[in-house]
Amino acid sequence: MPDGRAAATQLVLLGDHPVTHSVCAGAEPEWQKLGTTPYLRWKVFEQLAELGYAADDLTDAALNPVTRFKSQLGAELTTAVREKIPLTVIIFNDGKLGIIRLMQLEHTGHEFAVGVQNPNYEQLARSLGVSYARWDNLTSPGLPDILIGSEVKLLEVPLIDSPAIRKMRMSGRTRNVIRTLLGPQATARLKKWLGR
Repeated sequence: MPDGRAAATQLVLLGDHPVTHSVCAGAEPEWQKLGTTPYLRWKVFEQLAELGYAADDLTDAALNPVTRFKSQLGAELTTAVREKIPLTVIIFNDGKLGIIRLMQLEHTGHEFAVGVQNPNYEQLARSLGVSYARWDNLTSPGLPDILIGSEVKLLEVPLIDSPAIRKMRMSGRTRNVIRTLLGPQATARLKKWLGR
């Protein structure tokens, strides 16, 4: 700001790989209403693209409630449309709290209380003047069109469990049954014997 105060700050983690990680490190509440955080994030994206980075992981998304992340997405899409930033947003949508779900599957083989009620991304995109497509498989109509052009675009990719996740579920169930049958003391001895 002209008086030397920072309106918002972004922490950007860079590495040898093509994906960066960014997190909103702070923002003045009075300036957030004007979209300083989304605007700064887009400026960061522009700089990262110039440096050759291919993607950015919004690291702070996991630290916020899901509803806050969804509203943040809307604000950032609005900023991209207003500033005419050529941007393609890809949402990999499994309708779950992914990391928590994976931890549950690994530990017990079961998931519970991880379903998320996502917004209708097509309606969200249309309401913001953003092009939208859903990619269910390689033959989905319109997929090449959405990836071409300089407008703001949102591509939704519904996810299903991969073979690795199905294997994790079965391994977790097996471990859970063994822990239940053996009890905690025998399980601890078995882990010690196996060196885990």
